[in-house]
Amino acid sequence: MHTKELEVAINSAPVTISWISSDLIYLGVNPLLATLMKTNSEDIVGTKLGSYTEQTFIQEFAQELFNSPEPQLSREIYTILDEQEHWYHILGRKYDNNSKATLIGIDISKQKESQRKATLMEKLAMIGEVASNLIHEINNPLTTINLKTQKLKKLEFNDAKDLHQQVIEIADQLIDTERRVSEIIKTMKRVSHVDTTSSDTKLPCNISTLIQQALELCEAKLKSQHITITCHIEKDLELNIFETEILQLIVNLITNSTDAINNMQKKWIKIAAITSQNHCLISVCDSGNGIPKHLQKKILEPFFTTKVKGKGTGIGLGLCQKFAANHQGTFYIDNTSPNTKFVLKLPLMLPTALV
Repeated sequence: MHTKELEVAINSAPVTISWISSDLIYLGVNPLLATLMKTNSEDIVGTKLGSYTEQTFIQEFAQELFNSPEPQLSREIYTILDEQEHWYHILGRKYDNNSKATLIGIDISKQKESQRKATLMEKLAMIGEVASNLIHEINNPLTTINLKTQKLKKLEFNDAKDLHQQVIEIADQLIDTERRVSEIIKTMKRVSHVDTTSSDTKLPCNISTLIQQALELCEAKLKSQHITITCHIEKDLELNIFETEILQLIVNLITNSTDAINNMQKKWIKIAAITSQNHCLISVCDSGNGIPKHLQKKILEPFFTTKVKGKGTGIGLGLCQKFAANHQGTFYIDNTSPNTKFVLKLPLMLPTALV
C-alpha cells in the first residue's frame, strides 16, 4: 500500500489512532481522535497524553504498555466523554526499539449495551424461576402462623401459670417463624438485585454462608420432593466475589438438580466447596446419571432446555457461564463423576474490582 493510500485509510478509519513516545507525548493522532478532543491534529502534537480529559485511564494504559515486556497490550476501558458512558477496546503496540507506540481505540459501547440488556433479561428470567420457588417457601411459614394463631384462640389451661407457659411456647414458635420469613425475604432481595452499571465491586464473602442462603431459598422444594442434601465445605473459605451472581448460580444448580431427579428412586444432592491448587471448586452433584455427550454443549447455550414446556427457560446454565467468566473462572460439567456434576472453578486471589 502506498503512503497516500495508507494516509487515506488512517484518516477514514472508524477508530481512534494515536502515536506516542515513551514519555507519553503525542506524536500524532488521526482526525477521529482529534474530533473527540475538540481540536485539530496539528495542535495535539507535542501535548501530554490524555490532556483532553481529566480521567487518567489512557495514561495508565500507556504506562503499563511501556513497562510490559510484551510488544503489545489490549484492554477494555470504561470512561465518560461529554457526560456519556463509553467502553473502548484499546490496543497498544510498541515500535522503534520500544521508544514509541501506536494506540488504537475501538468504541464498543453499543455492543456493551446490548450485552448488558441481554444479561438483564437473563437475570430477570432466573429471578422468575426463583420467585416461583419462594411461593412455597413463604407459604409454609404463613400456614404455621395461621395454625398457631388458631391454637391461641382455643387454649385450655388449668391455671395462670399453665396459660403463661403455653402462650410463651406459641409466641416463641411465632417469633421463629417470623425470623424464617425475614431471612427468606433478605435472601430474595440479594438474588433479585440487578446491577445495570459497569462499576460493580467484588466483596469478601463466606462461601459456607452463601451456600446456606441458597439452600434456604430452595428448602421447600427440596423437602417436598424428599431430597437428601449433604454439604462438604472447607472451614473459613472466603472469596472476593460478586455475591449476587454466585448466589444465583448455586440456586440455579440446586433447582436444576431437583427438577432432574424428581422422578428417581434415589434422590440426593451433594454440594462441595474446596480449595485446590490456588483455586476454589464449588460443585453441585446429584443422583442423576450424567449429561449425554451430545447434549453437553447445547445445554450451556442460551434458551436451550431439556425440561418440558413451561418448566424451564434455558437461561440458567448459560448465565452460569457468564457469571464464571465475570470472576475469571470456569464453569463446566465434570465427566469424571458417575453422576451429574457441575463445577464452578474460581481463582482464590480475585481482584476486588473489575479489570
